[in-house]
Amino acid sequence: MGVVVRQSIKASIVNYLGIAVGFVVILVLMPLIFTEKEVGIVRMLIENHIAFAGLAVVGISSSLIRYYPMFKTNEQGKNHGMDFWALLIPLLGTVLVSILLLLLKNWIASMMMENAAAFMEYYLLFIPLIFSQVYFSVLEAIASVEGRIAVPKLIKEVVLRVFSIVAFLSYLFGYLSFDQSVLLLVVFYFLHFVLLFVYVLKLRKLDLKPDFEFLKKNPAILKDFWKYTGYITIGSISGLMITKLDFFMISSIKGLAFTGVYAIAFHCATIIEIPKRALVQILSPPLAINMANAKIRDTAKLYKRTAILQFLPALFLLLGLLINLDNLYKIMPNGKLYEGGKLVIAVIAIAKAVEMIFGLGTQILTYSKYYHFMFVLTISSAVIGILLNLWLIPIYGIVGAALATGMVLVYQQIIVYFTILFKLKFHPFSMPLLWMGLLFAGVLGLNFLLPPFQNPWLDASIRSILFPGLFLALALKFKLSPDIQKLLFDVWNRLKVGNFKTH
Repeated sequence: MGVVVRQSIKASIVNYLGIAVGFVVILVLMPLIFTEKEVGIVRMLIENHIAFAGLAVVGISSSLIRYYPMFKTNEQGKNHGMDFWALLIPLLGTVLVSILLLLLKNWIASMMMENAAAFMEYYLLFIPLIFSQVYFSVLEAIASVEGRIAVPKLIKEVVLRVFSIVAFLSYLFGYLSFDQSVLLLVVFYFLHFVLLFVYVLKLRKLDLKPDFEFLKKNPAILKDFWKYTGYITIGSISGLMITKLDFFMISSIKGLAFTGVYAIAFHCATIIEIPKRALVQILSPPLAINMANAKIRDTAKLYKRTAILQFLPALFLLLGLLINLDNLYKIMPNGKLYEGGKLVIAVIAIAKAVEMIFGLGTQILTYSKYYHFMFVLTISSAVIGILLNLWLIPIYGIVGAALATGMVLVYQQIIVYFTILFKLKFHPFSMPLLWMGLLFAGVLGLNFLLPPFQNPWLDASIRSILFPGLFLALALKFKLSPDIQKLLFDVWNRLKVGNFKTH
């Protein structure tokens, strides 16, 4: 865990820098520059191309992490052609998904009905976006198995968002039309993939010569690889529906303007999962090795520690978000147009925080011999998600979509928890999680005793310093997370001596 904590320093800095840049992009520039419908178009492109790319990548990102230790040899850079398959298979997936999108274009347009015309003009942009996202994911997985996550995260979380700022400002100042700014955004997405490709080439030479002899000598590995990849791929179809179904259904039922309001609110809520992103990238390779070598005891310890590592910062961020909901929309340009998303933020953020309690259970199950349960889970989640959205969106609008998504997220974690409990005989819960929850509730209650200040900037500043600061201070005083305590002291000591080296 010491290595994990040290690596987390860089990843955490990048993550929170990404939050700051994302705040400028999503909460300042987009409401200022675009109409609600234009926001809906941009977010539909961004959100859904990521979902389609998740299908096109055909599970290779997970397969690469799971099987890389089996293909890796002692020769530097040699992995029996695993890189070749990691690059070839997603190319086939991208081609198939692109063909499927072209064939389904009219059906999708009919599903969106009167809302189709504005969005369908940009429909073909999905293809270059999917290609860029697929290969960014693959290269990110290659960097991850080499223990390097900071630079890929920097490109994804910061550089790409800076590129977005350039595209949006070009429209604001009249250099480009809206259509041209969207095209420039697509170019920037391709460029961010190119940047990562250059980095990976500098990191190590790609082993692009397939070793058919190795595959012949290890038929069990090959058979299991295709079986695992097949399950992950089919599961991705359901995962696609789960993760982005709300955006599509809001657009088809309510319209693109509602999608714009929902998209901004949803993005605000996703800051809760920032602590998990770095942990997933850092710990996925060692988790895969642990499960391959049946190191159940080590995995059980990691399960509990990751729950604490995720839940404490998630509650810290959730507290800051909930106490500033009103301030957020007062500060946001044209906030009156978007304040219908307040409850969306609260619902999704709370659901994301609940997810954090369960640690890296999804990753543990994915890399275990019980990975086929994830296939069943994603299928059932997709069905539940569709039914809930069809039921709740007509009644509650975008809040109904948030409730549907939140319930599916919690359902998934509960099923993963019980599967691991019954099959692997361990769980993520410990007393510090309970104390964190009680401490959060107490500090949130104190917030309501402070009357609001008329100036939203002043009110947000005072509340953000006072209450999350109190929560963190008490958590550290009672040593609810020794790992986070060590991380913070390590960062502080490095700052004092000017040593930022983490490897």
